[in-house]
Parts: sequence; structure tokens; C-alpha cells
Amino acid sequence: MTPLAYQELEFPNYVNTNVVMKIPCKKSDPNKADSGIDFIAEATLCDIIYAAELSRLNMLLVGDTGCGKTQLANDIVWHHFNGTGKEGKANRTQGRINASPTDDLFTRERVNIEKGVYDSKLCREIDHDRASRSLNFVDEFNRAPEPLQSYALDQLDGTFMFGQDSVPLGTEGYSLFICTANKSEMNTEHTGLFEISRAVVSRMHLTLPLDHETFSKTYEDTAKYQSKNPDCRVITPPPQDLSNKIIFANKEITAIARSNIPEFLLFEYLISNGLQYCAKDVSKKKRGGWPQYCEGCTLFKAEDKLCSLIKHTSTRTAKSVKLFAVGLDYLMKLKYQQDLYIDPLDICLEAFKLTAYHGNLNDAVLHNEDNQGAPQTLMNTVIEQLKTQVKIIKDYRLENRTLATKLVTYSIGAEDSVTINADDPTTKQCITLSENIAKKRKVPFNQNTRELEQELHAKGTGTEWIDSYNKKVSDA
Repeated sequence: MTPLAYQELEFPNYVNTNVVMKIPCKKSDPNKADSGIDFIAEATLCDIIYAAELSRLNMLLVGDTGCGKTQLANDIVWHHFNGTGKEGKANRTQGRINASPTDDLFTRERVNIEKGVYDSKLCREIDHDRASRSLNFVDEFNRAPEPLQSYALDQLDGTFMFGQDSVPLGTEGYSLFICTANKSEMNTEHTGLFEISRAVVSRMHLTLPLDHETFSKTYEDTAKYQSKNPDCRVITPPPQDLSNKIIFANKEITAIARSNIPEFLLFEYLISNGLQYCAKDVSKKKRGGWPQYCEGCTLFKAEDKLCSLIKHTSTRTAKSVKLFAVGLDYLMKLKYQQDLYIDPLDICLEAFKLTAYHGNLNDAVLHNEDNQGAPQTLMNTVIEQLKTQVKIIKDYRLENRTLATKLVTYSIGAEDSVTINADDPTTKQCITLSENIAKKRKVPFNQNTRELEQELHAKGTGTEWIDSYNKKVSDA
């Protein structure tokens, strides 16, 4: 099997060149003297989809009628997973008002008239061909009411409950679930539609509102699609089977995500513990009083009120962020055909932007004049503020990947300043020596001390996790 190439993934019909992410990269290892040329890797909406597929992350594509979500899913079904036919590696079904969206997807009737087999326990059996397919796609998922949507929960986790038995779905542990939903921030007056269950949404690792400016097509994209498809009907492309290559890539991505990369652990601590901080609460943690405590809080400037925008993430979300971050890194190397270096903290930030807002955002802020009920708009603001915290943390990151708790910055006269770890045993001697040099030269000696906890608290971020992180990295 030849390695997966980026060109193989490119959709034949769906067009969207909107740049969703701009990721700082280096063309070689930054720890080397010749660290290469800095540049920005751009990830379009299509790249986001490719990376999610490779990472095996379920996707919910939301948008108004005609925004292209079904064409996008159709290209995935046929161009990546060989379609839904006899040789296909995908299943496709439709949301229905009177049955589970996935009812009958993995079972079939087995009725033997001669033997009189009509018993409900005997006349249905697993369709092993369909159960082994790598992709399951449900169009217009929210045409099924919430109680019936719950029947899909196990399938979103990669299994199918058949009676008392849990049947694994997919091939070699790879089972991907994609849904579309006719709901948008522009028009919510569709008839015959239902809210999507919170339990379902929480299992959709990526929710992509295709009408939102973060993801919507450019005018050029729309013109290009209309030129090849004047009647704007959904096109079924020729089948192509990339499933084995996608599964192989997913195994590599999963292995990297499971490895002990300190920055992944750091980011997990930051979003699961750091974002739990509440300066007004007695315990200094977001509890039942959040976000009510945020109203009228004067402890932070507006640009530092990250703590009022979002609460800490779940373990499931943290795992999704890590997988997606590795998948994005993997895809960027395919796209640019070189062994790029991307700081894991930077790629985690970009992944967090699309995987984390299910139920975590402050509802009052979400529905204010600036955000108008659009989670992605508020999440974009969260990321910009979180970047400030990550920049601070990077300043304290030592060569062994642990974090210093204090930094000392000093300079002799007009010379460039030097920053060192204040906790290092040699720091005091170094400072004394530099002061003596300044005295001999009769030039000023400038010194400034910074503390990580103070800087993060000032930005509304907790720090209780730092000691635990340092210990784990040191013991690894």
C-alpha cells in the first residue's frame, strides 16, 4: 500500500478555500542552530475535515439549506470510502420522525416462512458487512425527535447494541460518524426539525456551523461550484477507496497522541484545571455559582476575563483536542510535503477552537449583542485570550519541558537583557557576578523578577496544576 497523499484527499466537487486556521511553523527542528524559515501553514475548511477523518473524530455539519453540507458529506462517502454500494465502505441513512436515525442500519430481517421463523429474537440478525464499514453518515439527523436520537449514542462511540450484545463497528477499530443538521444561526424556522440531544452533541467531536463566517465559502468558491454544477444538485463522484490508507494514518496519529509529549499534558492541564479557576469563589474554582458570579465582577480587565467566558473541559474533550491536534500536524506535513515543526501548544490551541464549546461557554455572554447566540464567535474570542496565557507559559518553559515558577531578567547597561530561571541554583551567583561587572563599568544594572502564578492569575487562569505537571514531566 502506497502512503496517503494529500492530493488523494482533495474533494472532487465540494469547494471551500476559506482559511480556518493559520498555524506558525518551522521547516526544521527549532532546537538546532539552523532552525529554518518561519512561515504560516494555512488550513482550509476542507483541511479541517481531512484532519478530523484521519483522527477519527465524529462530525456534525450544521447549516441552512443549500450551504453544501450534503455535498461535502457525499464527497467523503464516495471519494474517501468508496460509496455505499456492494464494495463500499460507508453506510448512509436519513433522519426520520418515526424511527431512530440509525434504525435498521446494521440489522436485517431473517424470516423463514417454511420453518415459521417470526420470533423477534430470531428474525433479526446483524448485517456484518454493514457493521464492518468504516463510515456511517446520517443526513438531516435532526428530523428525528430527541428520544429517538438517543438510540444512536452507542454508534457514536463505535459500537451497536444488538439485544444484550455490544457489537464493535468499523474495521480495525476505525468507525467514523458524520451527521448533517438543517439548523443555522440565520434561519431556525425549518419545519419538522428537532433540537439535537445534548448527549449526541457531546459525542460529536467537531460541530461545524457551515454558515458561520469562520467556515463559510468564499464568493469564488460558490462561483466555481456553480460553474461545474449549474442545477446545484448534489453530485455523486466516482468511487474511490482510501479507507485502508485513512485507517493506517489513524493508527499513526493515535500512537503519537498516546505518547508522552509534555506539551499535550500541559495543554490538558490548562484547559481542564486552569480554566476551572474563579477568583470570586471561596474555593477559587468554578462551581454552582458560575457564571452567575461573573456578573459585576471587577477583578479583571475586559481583555483578561477568560474565566468569565468558558469553564473547564471534560476528559472526553481533552482527548479529542489532543487527537485533533496530532491529526492537524499530520495533515499539514502531507499538504506541504515536508517535515514541518509545529509547536504542540500552538496546534492544541487551534484544535481547541473547534472541539471544546459544547455546553462550556457562558450562556449570558453567548447571547449578548457581540456573539448573538453563535458559539463559534465566542469560541474565537476565547482562543484569542487563551493565546495570551500560552504565550506567558512559553516564556517559563525550560529545556527539559518543565515550567519555571519564577524568572529573573537582567541587563548590564545597554546590553541585551538575559532571562534565567530564578529557581536554578546558579542564578544567585550569576546575578552577583553581573552586578559586579556593571559596577566596574559604571553602568546601570537592571533586574526584574516575574512569577508564573501571578501572571496567570492576573489573566483569570488557575495555577494549581503546575506542580503536578512538573512532577509528571520530571518523572517521565
